[in-house]
Amino acid sequence: GFISLAQKQAYDDKEKICQNHLQQKNYKSNICFDLLDDIVAQSYGGKSQHVVSKYDTRLVESNRGAREFPKNHKVVEAYLGRVSGRSNPPPIPSGGAWNVNSDEVLLSIHALEATDAKQYYLECTNPPYNALAGQDGLGVVPELVNVLSHPTKPTMLFFNGMNDMVCNHIGNEKFLINLPWENAAKFSQAERFSWYHDSSHRDGTAPSGYWQTFDNLHLLKIEESGHMVPMDQPAVALIMMNIILHDSDNGDKFSQNLQSSGSIKQCGKCPTCESSSSFSDESTQSSSNELTQSSSKKAAKHIVYSLLWMTIVSLFFYGIFSYVQKMQAEKKEQQGAQTGIYSSHNRKGGKRDRHRQGFEMTSPHENDVDDAQRDDKVHVYDDELEDGDFNDNDDGGVDGAVSA
Repeated sequence: GFISLAQKQAYDDKEKICQNHLQQKNYKSNICFDLLDDIVAQSYGGKSQHVVSKYDTRLVESNRGAREFPKNHKVVEAYLGRVSGRSNPPPIPSGGAWNVNSDEVLLSIHALEATDAKQYYLECTNPPYNALAGQDGLGVVPELVNVLSHPTKPTMLFFNGMNDMVCNHIGNEKFLINLPWENAAKFSQAERFSWYHDSSHRDGTAPSGYWQTFDNLHLLKIEESGHMVPMDQPAVALIMMNIILHDSDNGDKFSQNLQSSGSIKQCGKCPTCESSSSFSDESTQSSSNELTQSSSKKAAKHIVYSLLWMTIVSLFFYGIFSYVQKMQAEKKEQQGAQTGIYSSHNRKGGKRDRHRQGFEMTSPHENDVDDAQRDDKVHVYDDELEDGDFNDNDDGGVDGAVSA
């Protein structure tokens, strides 16, 4: 598969630590999240631009940009109320123009209240997730056992697409055989069938899935399907629902005559699964220490990268600010030079300083005059000023020479 047996053992050790965190009500443990995220990120190699889809192992996704799964989910969003000027709907896969009255659609599914509240359907969005955050860790095990044990024996079906990784069929089966239900052991040993939703087995095709049942509990694993079973296998999903809702016996089943072991439990009765705190061997403790160190290193690296990025952004904006300040200062300097050059000098006293100031302020902008020419002009003006030859009529000549 995507990892080797040795790598799996390392992640089994991580899972024990994750279980310990969950027992301590730490429902946002990075070790727990990394169990799947690390494997997906490295599924095609660390430097690859693509990864396996955790929703369907048959699909490839880019590890950059927005999520593409499930296909055409933007079309569904538009159909459920994001057309009529609220947003630009995506193109219809079959071509043509949209002709959908979203209000009629929402009315048919009793969802007009959402429109009244200015809420529109999105395939995956944060507000519902955040609203249910308080339910994390509570679980449904007691309620599930009560339903299974009820005298009316209501039918309960668990189904999975076998290509789904994020809600995988192995985890579902482990959950069911560890339920604190009186018939859990009998369910784990119950007869298992290959199941065909129609008569296609006569053509030599693969089964639609694998069915296992005891009493009122059913588990169905569906072939060639990922996270979205009705989307991947619509005909199979329809027959499955008919069987459960109407207690029909559609499709064909063929028993698997294989021996089963009576000792397959891997943890205690749910919801009190055995956590890593009950493991006293040195290897588990060592693994915990290594994982803690690894998490600390990841956190430190993240902080360093964040600080580096903030520094770069700060320098960028500081550079822009400094440039603007410089341009404003030069503009003021030019305005001051013009004032010093072209203003009338009513008193002879101080003319020397004003002429010097005017020359010094304008000379940096005379790029077409070389240093030697500047020196010559300075000497000429100094001599004239020392001889006292300036009068009111000289001002225009000097000012003109300076401004030239």
